[in-house]
Amino acid sequence: MAFSSEAETLRFDRELYEAIEKGDEVEVIELCRKVPEGPLYPVTIHKDTVIHMATYSKQQGLVVSLLKEFQETLRDRRQMATQNDIGNTMLHEAATTNKTIDAAEEMLRLAPELLETRNKRGETAIFRAARYGKMNIFQFLEGQVNKLFEREISEGEEKRRAFYARDDKTTILHICILREHFELASYIAREHEYLAYDKDEDGMTALQLLAYNPSAFEYGRKPRFLKWLISFCFSEEVTAATSEGKSYVRVPMWESIKGQRQRYKSAVELANLLIKKDTSWKNTEFALNQSKPRTHKFRSAQTVPTTQIRKKHVAETPLFLAAKSGILEIVKQILEEFPLAIEHIDDAGRNILHVAIKYRQIRVFDFVETKELPMKRLVRKLDNQGNSILGSRESMLRRITICEIQPSYCRKTCSCLRCTPILLFI
Repeated sequence: MAFSSEAETLRFDRELYEAIEKGDEVEVIELCRKVPEGPLYPVTIHKDTVIHMATYSKQQGLVVSLLKEFQETLRDRRQMATQNDIGNTMLHEAATTNKTIDAAEEMLRLAPELLETRNKRGETAIFRAARYGKMNIFQFLEGQVNKLFEREISEGEEKRRAFYARDDKTTILHICILREHFELASYIAREHEYLAYDKDEDGMTALQLLAYNPSAFEYGRKPRFLKWLISFCFSEEVTAATSEGKSYVRVPMWESIKGQRQRYKSAVELANLLIKKDTSWKNTEFALNQSKPRTHKFRSAQTVPTTQIRKKHVAETPLFLAAKSGILEIVKQILEEFPLAIEHIDDAGRNILHVAIKYRQIRVFDFVETKELPMKRLVRKLDNQGNSILGSRESMLRRITICEIQPSYCRKTCSCLRCTPILLFI
């Protein structure tokens, strides 16, 4: 059907759009018969086809009906791979929900190449499933990828790995952590162990990203969790309707608590999996102090031999990122799994105590302090700027109580150091 005017085209587009919104399967199919493209007719200003729109609105029945009704029209696989203006195919849209597995299966039956088609971000459909944290559709697409390469050997393995990363080297494991889908991330870490070692374009591994996300572990911190719990107790009540039509009052606090608890447990489980595969702490600088204590402000900056200057910036280790972020769960697990990691020194000559003090992570400091043997050496270390443990340059004029950062210095007979705030002038 050819439209004689723009007004007629707009009228048709509106009818089709509204029919999809209402989920009117009969009317949608009838309208699709009026255009040569059928269900691949672009119905939105972003070039989403009818199938695109029906898919991302989770109308699986409509999608399957359209695919079966217009099989002959869809024989042209190039048409099946129609992309919207951000490059998403119908399978990319199906990958964003667990409710379209049957539709995705029908799509791949008609056009298997949809599995490897990338959008303008360089994402495959399975990458998009990971991005949205959809476990069921992810596992379905993973099975399809495995079938595709089940007869391939070494060369096929490289192609298989390409499905799990996009153009900027971000992998499915990276994206799950960035979007805080920790349950799916744990599954991926177990099934695809090699992804734990892969780095994105910024040189960050999955564990480094996790160690720089303190919000994922807030549930485990009692003061913050209690504050969050109190806020829920005084939140507005939600009214819902029963199947009989009667309304009742429901406070969603318990459901939210369960969700937060599961998220925290999944984050801890993921950290434990990734820590066992990480030995970045071995890449350390010399323990020898490269500077002398900075005793006055007129001393020129200490120069470090050029042989010891890093040519390229290297991302901080997960241990130091966790210490900086105050994620005690990761710090503890790393030091329990690899006790030698406590000796790690970064390219600024700092050890874990320097980092804990600089970012005022008292809980991390207190935990490291329990390691009596390494503490004897850690407290003597100067960084490359000549700062000691209690003399971090970045702590200038910051108000700190001695008993907060070093409880062992305080004694019952002490009348001034225990509770008296002091200024650290460096």
